[in-house]
Amino acid sequence: MIKPGNSSSERGQSMIEMALSFVLLLMLLAGVIDMGRAFFTYSTLQDAAQEGASYASLNPPSSASDTAKLNAIVQRVRGASGPTSKNPIDMNNDPNISVTTTALDGWSLACRSHGIKVTVTYTGYPLLMPVWKIWFFNSAIDLKAEASDTILNPPCP
Repeated sequence: MIKPGNSSSERGQSMIEMALSFVLLLMLLAGVIDMGRAFFTYSTLQDAAQEGASYASLNPPSSASDTAKLNAIVQRVRGASGPTSKNPIDMNNDPNISVTTTALDGWSLACRSHGIKVTVTYTGYPLLMPVWKIWFFNSAIDLKAEASDTILNPPCP
């Protein structure tokens, strides 16, 4: 006599259900890992943008063509990531990372008590999970972090 629940067809059905569930769970886990990496990278970009905004508040460029001070801000942002062994990205050597600095009230008012904004953009951050290409039509995303600060020097004329 065959006991209920022990037939070979039921065991096969259970195995198929488990295999399908396992694949779905692995895809979800891979997605969580990818989004965790992206968030960690965004956090690094945000910290670097804040470092650049703090530096720019003390050493603001006098105009959009003040390349010496703009380059100093970019170097401050790129150097904010510290040792690359502890960071998800190498901000010093990655060509996909760009830094822009803008005066919030226009460059003619780049003086004390006005604002300055630093934007750090990572274009084409690679995602590891291949299924993202199916869902988003791309296997990379763009990350953008901004930080604003109040200019502390020099006094306005």
